[in-house]
Amino acid sequence: NEIEAIRKSLLDVDLIVYELVDNVDDAVSALRFITTNIYDNPKRFVLMSSFLSWFETPLLRDAEDPNLPAVNDLVDSSVEPITEEQYNRRVPHAKYLAWRDVEKLCGSVDNERLQTFIIFSGLQYGNGENFLSPIFKQAWSLGDQGLPVYGSGKQLIPMIHVSDAATMVYKLAAVTANDELPSNKYLFAVDEAVSASDEAASTWSNVVSAINKVLGSGKTFQVPPSEFCLHDGVEHFTINLNVEAQSVSDLMSDDDWVCKSGFVENVDTLVDQYRKARGVTPLRVVILGPPLSGKTYAARALSTTLNIPHFTIADAVSEYKYQLTELADELDRLRQIRLEQRTTELKDEKIKAFIEERRLAKEEEANQKAEQGLPPQGVDEDEDDVEEEEEFEVQLTAEELEEVNSFAQDDDSDERALAIKDHIEEVKKVLAMKFKPIADPALAEPPNPKDKRKAAAAKQVAARKKSVVQAVEDPQLSSKLSDRALAIILKWRLTRTQCRNQGYILDGFPKTQRQARLLFEDAEVEVLGDPDEPDLPLDPEEKPCADNIFPDFLFCCNAEDTFLLERLQRVQHEHPHNNPEDFLRRLDFYKQHHDGITTVFDYLEGARSVAGRSITKRRFDTDESPLAPLPPPKSVHAVRPVDPVIEKMLETIGKPHNFGPTPQDAKREAERKRMLALEEAGEREAEERRARETETNEVLHARKAKDDETLRINQMKDQERRMLEERKAPLKAYLMRSVIPILTKGLIEVCNKRPEDPVDYLAEWLFRHNPEDDSMY
Repeated sequence: NEIEAIRKSLLDVDLIVYELVDNVDDAVSALRFITTNIYDNPKRFVLMSSFLSWFETPLLRDAEDPNLPAVNDLVDSSVEPITEEQYNRRVPHAKYLAWRDVEKLCGSVDNERLQTFIIFSGLQYGNGENFLSPIFKQAWSLGDQGLPVYGSGKQLIPMIHVSDAATMVYKLAAVTANDELPSNKYLFAVDEAVSASDEAASTWSNVVSAINKVLGSGKTFQVPPSEFCLHDGVEHFTINLNVEAQSVSDLMSDDDWVCKSGFVENVDTLVDQYRKARGVTPLRVVILGPPLSGKTYAARALSTTLNIPHFTIADAVSEYKYQLTELADELDRLRQIRLEQRTTELKDEKIKAFIEERRLAKEEEANQKAEQGLPPQGVDEDEDDVEEEEEFEVQLTAEELEEVNSFAQDDDSDERALAIKDHIEEVKKVLAMKFKPIADPALAEPPNPKDKRKAAAAKQVAARKKSVVQAVEDPQLSSKLSDRALAIILKWRLTRTQCRNQGYILDGFPKTQRQARLLFEDAEVEVLGDPDEPDLPLDPEEKPCADNIFPDFLFCCNAEDTFLLERLQRVQHEHPHNNPEDFLRRLDFYKQHHDGITTVFDYLEGARSVAGRSITKRRFDTDESPLAPLPPPKSVHAVRPVDPVIEKMLETIGKPHNFGPTPQDAKREAERKRMLALEEAGEREAEERRARETETNEVLHARKAKDDETLRINQMKDQERRMLEERKAPLKAYLMRSVIPILTKGLIEVCNKRPEDPVDYLAEWLFRHNPEDDSMY
């Protein structure tokens, strides 16, 4: 039925677009079916092929240019490009020989009733990716190995956005006048990156670098040609063609293009498309609550379940400080490279000077001998080669070593080193921004008591002044980083690749509305030049929040003070800051900024990102939660139970925004299920065995009880029989002595006489023969 429906559609429609994917038999069948049947309206058949049918196409050789690269050498824009008119020269990849055959068939059936076009598409990208999907996934996962660079990575890959390829087909189908159709039946579908400059060209190394810059870790690893066979679809990434597409430029205007400038120039847009299409958008969660309310416990549980990085403000500060070590190591590495390079240069110069000095000495010696009329000394033909191959051990002097060290320490000539030094200085400035009173203009001039409009604010201003004085006098507060410094550090942490890909779970920050605005508003936080000057107040007008760091969910862990105090008694030995004094101070600070009129929750609930995205806010009561891992199941292979509060949070968040379990995770999960099934089967078998044993024991016990009862009854019967025998012995003796003898004789007489009434006869006989009555005789 499906085949008949397809055949009917082929005859009814005016436009047929067929994309070669794996099997070409369907395309061949469709072309043969159309050409062997009669139809009313003219048709247009567009075959979407690939440049893989040009994979081995040799370059055009010019006899006047002997330096032209060989067929398999790398090409660039300086080499004469392959044009659409050279379709007869195409040599496909070995795996795509059948594609060329169906392309030829499609071109051969072109006539007035059936117009055919063959489009050779570059490597298609965008809208979630297809061939590049494994590369994007590998970059998103931030693997230790990095992304593969096949060969040298300089191969020029024809590419096109999938939407642009579809637009080209649509434009080709929309042309009605024959004189406006392309003159050639073989068309190229590529973007302009194939002929772009070095940085924007669609070479494989540029493609990998662009993906790494936005999505990956920056790491790469080399894949030599001998290992190409170990990678799937490697032919898409090792093709090396410089092509020139004229038809696509004629069919499409600049407004029709999505990515005319190519993959590298539009990689940010492509990554956004990939994240949305694959459902791997970052998941950002902020968890707040009073001290000891379980926010850290919840954050760790969510991080483990959703595979999202979790950190506190202390973690972010530690990572930010560790930058100094990493940057210093990188700066030392660059200096060591310059030192080795300069050392090698000086040694090479000394070796060249030594060789030149020896050559001049030999020439002078030869000239002196010639002046003296002495015959020239024989010269070995290989002497020059020996001198070139001779190794010299050159030592630098102390002055030269000092000059080398001075050169290595001079970073002014190295842009990378200068950037690192500037970054180090910026990090130091941020870490030097300690907590200082805010330069509030309202505190500079006290309100006028005579001004009724300001009189109401006098108490508020006095309270703010008091809080500022307390902040100055409190050494614990003055030693902490300022809100501005914390915002800079967290902005740096939240914009790192890991958070850009997976998202984050931020625990216990922001604590105040000021911190929230500094952190999330779409504005650069200014680094104060003088760390001793007071912090600057915020702009009264709130700005939209930055889309790349604004959270998706805000969870608040609520708990009563009695519960918090009880928990403090249980956990105060686990951390120094869990002492009662610090706990009460932190609890008062939390209530001050979360129970007032304008709180952090109110600000975040009403805030919007630049794109208009809002936050999902939920409150969870943790009073009934143990805030500790639940007791483990009996089996080590069983799934651990989930805390009810964590379960509610997971229901609010929904499905994880990732690719699901990795192959290693899936293998471990399958092994866990297998071991659990084996363990459960073993337990069932043991239970059944115990049941059988119990049943057998019960049967044996019942049988033994029955036997014991039978034996007891038999013993009782024997005892009764013996007692009966003992009791009937006198009666038996009496009967045997007095009754049985005469009775026996009477019975014998009855047997002999056989009277009609034996009983009456026996009675009369016994009466007559009574041994005790002599009168009868």
